Amino acid sequence: AKTIQKRKTLVENLLGPGATTADMPWLKPFTLDSPNILVTLYELFSPGYPCPFAERVGVLGDGGKWVCGMKYLELVKGADCIVYSFGVASDISFEQEIHERTQCLIRTFDIEIPNKNVVEEMSKMPRLDFVLGGLAVHDRIHMSHADCMEARGGVCNDQEKFQESNFLSLPSIMKFYGDEHLSILKIDIEGAEWDVLESLLAVEGQELPFSQLLVEFHRETHLVDERKAVKVFEGLEKRGFRIFSSEANPWHALKNYEFSFVHPDKAHVFDIPWYG
Repeated sequence: AKTIQKRKTLVENLLGPGATTADMPWLKPFTLDSPNILVTLYELFSPGYPCPFAERVGVLGDGGKWVCGMKYLELVKGADCIVYSFGVASDISFEQEIHERTQCLIRTFDIEIPNKNVVEEMSKMPRLDFVLGGLAVHDRIHMSHADCMEARGGVCNDQEKFQESNFLSLPSIMKFYGDEHLSILKIDIEGAEWDVLESLLAVEGQELPFSQLLVEFHRETHLVDERKAVKVFEGLEKRGFRIFSSEANPWHALKNYEFSFVHPDKAHVFDIPWYG
């Protein structure tokens, strides 16, 4: 709440009394060629929730994620902890550490078959399933590479690596598996995250079916404008989610950022017997 009030004060100081983030159409990614930009999108939405037991899970740099309440997840029994991971590519260090330290069920998804080494490592994790498929706003069965390029605004895997696959919405996937709630939803889908999250937030007042959202936001595609980005961030806030970590992707520091959101009431981060 304090962070939201500070943002409101900042916007009003910049644009005048009563101004809101919706009045800031000049927000753009910061580059060395734009010295007049005062506040970037990612500065406007910065971490403000002091999560207990926040830990980086997986490798340092691209691939690892910040998770809230790992100590709690270590106490949860398998069926009560489900993790979805969209976009595993060639790094599964996050999934490996979750598998080693918890009893969580892990479902991983990608539109490309991982390399041989990754497939071998996955085979060693009995509570991990890999699904050839992607996350989308609408269900698209047997999507071709051309369909993927159209749906994702020209951002898709190389054609020679692409496998014809199904693209399904999060509600459809959860219904298929019979999963009612996710402890963690991890998303790295090269720009399609904006439309997916916007669609999940479209129904006013509807609760989101996950406790934590770990997402890499991409801003190098035409799939996002500043107003949509603000809408997603503020929509998550209205649903009770708070940012507890953000950091630049080391390979695309001016465009892509990793954000970790938690819903404090759903994540049960204080439900640890020896906390305090």
